[in-house]
Amino acid sequence: LTSIYNGLVFMENTEDRVALARKIKQVAIKMLARREHSLKELELKLTKKGYLNIMVMQILEELQQEGLQSDERFAESYVRSKREQGMGPYRIRAELLRRGVSQIVIDKHLAEADTAWFEAAQDVRNKRFGDEMPGVKKECLKQMQFLQYRGFTKDHIRHVFDKVGLEVEHFE
Repeated sequence: LTSIYNGLVFMENTEDRVALARKIKQVAIKMLARREHSLKELELKLTKKGYLNIMVMQILEELQQEGLQSDERFAESYVRSKREQGMGPYRIRAELLRRGVSQIVIDKHLAEADTAWFEAAQDVRNKRFGDEMPGVKKECLKQMQFLQYRGFTKDHIRHVFDKVGLEVEHFE
């Protein structure tokens, strides 16, 4: 039996609450088995399925305490995956913030990959435009904009185009 008071649903039967909590936990674990999720992602997905937010948050807290959900692991996995897909640190940072990961966790995992960003920017440019560097300023600017869109910093872009002799400062 359930009752509604001020828009909140109360389950009068303890067995019903336990069964619902177990169901929410099973659904969350299935989601985590497919891939890592941020806490915010799980909360949104579970509440979208119609589960009560207060119960969802209690279950998610349990999952964190049990080590089954971790924003640290999610951020590490996400940074690695997106870097391999050719995204730069600015874009990855924005995506992680949108997914509710804390700034401290994001900074930590982006910094761990710090030296790889220069090589990643070069690889992304080469994959899209080929190994030969452009000789025309207009083409250089087009390629710089592409790298900027992918989320690479000015330093990363400068590193890629130093060989051509075009100053990145001209690119704003």
